[in-house]
Amino acid sequence: KFLEFRIEYPCHSPTEKRWFLLHAAPLMIDGNIQGAVVFHIPVTERMEAEHALLLSETRFTNAFNYAPIGMALVSLEGRFLKVNPSLCDMFGYSASELETMNFQDLTHPEDLDTSHSHLQALLENRVKSYRLEKRYVVKNGTPIWGRVSVSAAPDSDGGPLHLVAQIEDIDRQKKLEQELTHLATTDPLTGACNRQHFLARADEEFYRSKRYG
Repeated sequence: KFLEFRIEYPCHSPTEKRWFLLHAAPLMIDGNIQGAVVFHIPVTERMEAEHALLLSETRFTNAFNYAPIGMALVSLEGRFLKVNPSLCDMFGYSASELETMNFQDLTHPEDLDTSHSHLQALLENRVKSYRLEKRYVVKNGTPIWGRVSVSAAPDSDGGPLHLVAQIEDIDRQKKLEQELTHLATTDPLTGACNRQHFLARADEEFYRSKRYG
C-alpha cells in the first residue's frame, strides 16, 4: 500500500551541500493507485536558516546557563521567566521558586522607587538599557548589593518583548568601600571623626554660613 510521505535529504557536490524536499503522494484514478505524484523542491536556504537559528539558540543557552553572574529573562511586568544557576546561588532560591516571584519581591524597599523610575524609562523607550547599583534581599532576609544591567529584547514590531537582566554580586566590594571610607574619616581609637574629616565638614559649614548669612 502506497502512502503519502515527505523526506528532506542532503545532496553533496565537490563544492557544496544542498538540501531538497521530496514529497510523494499516490495518484488515484477510479479509486485505484495508478502511480505517484512527486515534488522535488530545493530547501537549502531554509535549512541553513534553521541551522543558524539553532546554533544561535544553543550558544545563548550555554552562555546563559554557565555565566558566572546572575542572568534572567523577565516579563515587562517584572516576573521572572527564566533564571540561571548563578542567580539562584546569589539569592538562595531555586529556579522554580524564583519563577513564581517578580523583580520587586527581591528589591530592597528603599530602592524600589529608583528601580521603578529606571524601568519606566526603558519601557517608554527613553533609554535603550540601564545600569544600576541597588540593594536586594536574599532568601534568609539579608540585604546585599548588586550591580544590575537591564535591556529590552524587541518583538517583531520593535517594541519590548521581555527584559534581559544581568546581576553581579558586589556586596563584598561595597562593604569594603564603606569600611575604607570609615577608616579614612574616623579616629581608630575614639571612633570620632578625624582631623581631615573635621576640617572638610568645617569648610562646608563655613561656606554655608557665608552663603546664607
